[in-house]
Amino acid sequence: MKVVSAMCMCVLLAGCAPATRSFVAHTPPGKAEVVKIITDAAHRNNVPPTLALAVARQESGFKTHVVSYQGAVGLMQVLPDTARAIGCARTRAELFDAYTAADCGTRYLRMGLDAAGSYHGAAAFYHGGPNLAYHGRKTAQYAAIVSRAAHEMEQ
Repeated sequence: MKVVSAMCMCVLLAGCAPATRSFVAHTPPGKAEVVKIITDAAHRNNVPPTLALAVARQESGFKTHVVSYQGAVGLMQVLPDTARAIGCARTRAELFDAYTAADCGTRYLRMGLDAAGSYHGAAAFYHGGPNLAYHGRKTAQYAAIVSRAAHEMEQ
């Protein structure tokens, strides 16, 4: 990790007045490390790792610092309100951490598997929320892509 002065970052990024404190610039994990993080979280939360990996690939392309236009955050694109509701993160910022995001995402996938009983149903739950009766075409397409990818990874 590289220590960067807040003054440098502030001046470079926003042209603001110099600051005196420093922070540690975090280098996001590489894809191999992200795959391991997701796989470990999937095992802890009793979720098939291929399903969790398929969701992460579809949601963020295995990138940790992604934010959707709807406000979903991080590797697994979990909404901050959902993370708080399931007890895995209190703040939006925590979801940028790959370990936290993987834990939140796999916990939520476990809920989807429990509610729907299949990869397709769990992916629909993950994308469209717990009210399975109101999922539309976009959620159905998402669920088909994710469940197909998960099954292909198992081959």
